[in-house]
Amino acid sequence: MSVVETESREVQISNLKVQIENYENELELLNCEPNKNDAQLNAISAIETELETAKAKLAAIKGMEQAAEIEVQESLEALNIPGTDDVISLALLINSDDIPLEDKIAVIKHHVQVKQVNAAVVNASLRSQLLDVEKKNGNLEMQLASKDDEIFKLTEENDDLQRKLSNAAAQLEEERGDKKRLGEEVEKLREQLTKSSLPTQTDLNMSSAELVQKVKDAQKPIINLRWEDEIKHVYYLAELAETGETVRFHYFNKGLYREVTAEEAETFRKEAEQAAAESQNNAIPDNTLVTDYPEVPKDLFPESATDGVDENQSIREDDAPPTRAEFEALSAEVAEIKRVIGIKAA
Repeated sequence: MSVVETESREVQISNLKVQIENYENELELLNCEPNKNDAQLNAISAIETELETAKAKLAAIKGMEQAAEIEVQESLEALNIPGTDDVISLALLINSDDIPLEDKIAVIKHHVQVKQVNAAVVNASLRSQLLDVEKKNGNLEMQLASKDDEIFKLTEENDDLQRKLSNAAAQLEEERGDKKRLGEEVEKLREQLTKSSLPTQTDLNMSSAELVQKVKDAQKPIINLRWEDEIKHVYYLAELAETGETVRFHYFNKGLYREVTAEEAETFRKEAEQAAAESQNNAIPDNTLVTDYPEVPKDLFPESATDGVDENQSIREDDAPPTRAEFEALSAEVAEIKRVIGIKAA
């Protein structure tokens, strides 16, 4: 084997060892990744295939090297004698005293020439194989670099997905807390409604239709009703029709308001401005004491010519003592007035 052939094989072996080491490092990194996706699994499979190929090539070159050594040893054991079919070992040829020196030199030269021809053929074949290996090695390095980029991108995508998953879990926990808090608020409102007493009826003679209309009139007119948060749906935002002021209220209190059209809102706004102007014109001076008295129903004092005295009775003199009947009638009127005053005050 020539020096060139030896160096070529050493280069091949060195390159293959580097490739094998790189493949093994890549596999170790990929196998350390938890929860591998399909792309990573495919990359592992491809690298394992290339690793096995490189190991097979290395084993083949080492086998060729061993075969070459065996061939050299065998060639030294069987030198052809020119012009005959006889063979003789190199050691026997050199140590034999019966063979002239010139014949020894001729046998050795013939053997070397034959081996040189064979070596040239083998060398050409090895060079071709070396070029093929180097080409494949370049392709493998390009594929490895591409896989490195792919692994880097997949790692970044995995990190991004982990961050999004963490944020989603935190948001879900926050929404659960909000739901629990709202449930507690609703439960408190239910308890308050259960414990609160029924409202006192203020007008015993008012019909059911009038009562419903009175309740509806108490609702504040609003426009532009919308959710404050389109996802959570807990609080509303709207503008008061009379003032245009923006209000915020819980969905449980939606019944305190009623939506109106833009035309109706304009009417409410004008009425509110007119009422405010009239209130300002009719304002009472600060030094005037104003006392609000409860309204007394007219049917407690029937209109008659005698101002509450029965027609069959005569008008009593101021200094005359009241009769028993007058006293009881007056007591009944006072009791009724107190009852009405108590209702209005409530």
